[in-house]
Amino acid sequence: ETLRRLGTDRALLGIILAAILLLLASLLTQSINQYVFIDYFRDKTGLSVMTAIGIVPSLLIAPFVLPITRTFGKKEASAVGCFIAGASSILLYFMHVESMWLFIIISTLGYIGFGFFNLVIWSFITDVIDDQEVKTGKREDGTIYAIYSFARKVGQAAAGGLGGFALAMTGFDESVQVQTEEVVDGIYNVATLYPGILYIAVGLTLMFVYPLSKRKVNENVEALRAKRDAK
Repeated sequence: ETLRRLGTDRALLGIILAAILLLLASLLTQSINQYVFIDYFRDKTGLSVMTAIGIVPSLLIAPFVLPITRTFGKKEASAVGCFIAGASSILLYFMHVESMWLFIIISTLGYIGFGFFNLVIWSFITDVIDDQEVKTGKREDGTIYAIYSFARKVGQAAAGGLGGFALAMTGFDESVQVQTEEVVDGIYNVATLYPGILYIAVGLTLMFVYPLSKRKVNENVEALRAKRDAK
């Protein structure tokens, strides 16, 4: 009965969907970017720079996570962050930049966006647990964490071959050292457009599927505080 109830819980399903979409976007980016730098920009140093820079946005925004979420709400701020990430990728797609450094700069702005959601994503589960307790009177921390963790592992497994599949779509030929211009452009397009669509899908999921807004979360916290005070 518990699993059936949680299996229809909009908050849990919403955060699971958002997490899986985020995994697909980030893993696709990681796997295809090496080909962007090697085959499109023809500069392997860019890949090293991109990898090093990838952790910087999270470090920069970490001190601001708490005040931002308290002011705007986790759902709301995370959705905006994902929209920024999606917009940066789609901007790169339409600009089709030839400057490796411009590509890195715009990509870093996107990393700041989805990095915010990545930093707070596990705290969403606490809100889901609180919401379940308000609805049912039962606190099911272990079950909800287990379902969410299992869903993430399934998403990671599904995303494992995504990069290879996307690369195959471009016509990539591993038997040659220099790819055709058509293939190289295809690699660039896959590396920018598809993650952009996925990041925007994450933002839309948070906005319209996941129901726990800042107001609802605060209401649940107050309801649970009143319940505990009454005891």
